Amino acid sequence: MAAQGISLDRIMIPRWTIQRGPKGEPCPCCGEATVLVKADDRHMTFCACYIVSDRWIPRKRSSREAA
Repeated sequence: MAAQGISLDRIMIPRWTIQRGPKGEPCPCCGEATVLVKADDRHMTFCACYIVSDRWIPRKRSSREAA
């Protein structure tokens, strides 16, 4: 079955975004393209041989949570 209209450069799963990494940032070990996975509070960049970065992004607190 052909997947027409689906971009394999960017795939969205609820609360996740999976896309090719920045074009200027190849894997420092093998030089291949990287993949960027974004969740609500975490960004991870990796390739087949190496985790390039794993960042935790603090959530912004809503006014209800602060009270």
